[in-house]
Amino acid sequence: MTCLSNCDKFIYHHVICPVSSNGYLYTPRQDITCVRNDLSVIFSDNCEICKTVVDCCANNYEECCERGSTSIPTSFPTAQPTLQCGSEEIFYYESSEMCNFFETINENEAINRDNYMTCCSEDREKCCILKSTEIFIGLGCLGTCILIWIYLLVRPSYVSVTPLQKNEKFRSWTHTLYFLKKELPV
Repeated sequence: MTCLSNCDKFIYHHVICPVSSNGYLYTPRQDITCVRNDLSVIFSDNCEICKTVVDCCANNYEECCERGSTSIPTSFPTAQPTLQCGSEEIFYYESSEMCNFFETINENEAINRDNYMTCCSEDREKCCILKSTEIFIGLGCLGTCILIWIYLLVRPSYVSVTPLQKNEKFRSWTHTLYFLKKELPV
């Protein structure tokens, strides 16, 4: 029998809110849930998670649980057991400690979540691998551009000016064109 009375929506029985999902703690909503009195009859005493079972009056199942305002990760890595790392500990890293743009996530060790990263190692360098190839390619391209720019600045000029005394024929021809142009009406 449910502990809810006067429910004008759907009644969900035996709702277990996820302890953590996407890095947040979830708890049953106090205004639309209630704890059943007969839990010891339904579940065994050895079941720890069964002690958090509630009945819920809501339009859908997701409304029964509310997300906490703060995320699970703390400012320093903390150990939490999980299936991600097998029997090893898992460490949480905040968004400021996640892999940067010049790093890539080590998929064997870490997983990116919404605003935090989980890793099987306390050493962040094992979770985030430096993209050394991309960095060297970028630095090589930058260095090549700088060398080309320097070459263009200091290269000798191959255009030489011909002295007027040596090329009298050309001088007289241009001089004649200048006077013709000046005398003819345009």
